[in-house]
Amino acid sequence: MRDDKGNSKRLACVIAIGRSGTEFLSRTLRNHGHELGHEELRRDGIV
Repeated sequence: MRDDKGNSKRLACVIAIGRSGTEFLSRTLRNHGHELGHEELRRDGIV
């Protein structure tokens, strides 16, 4: 996948079971500059 400037863009999709820490993971990754949503698709993917 490429962005509108032709740069390579990666999307992340983390699949897990309930009560496995996906909300914690999505918050941690957002705090480190990745825009990943918890149970909703954001710019960099979904957890």
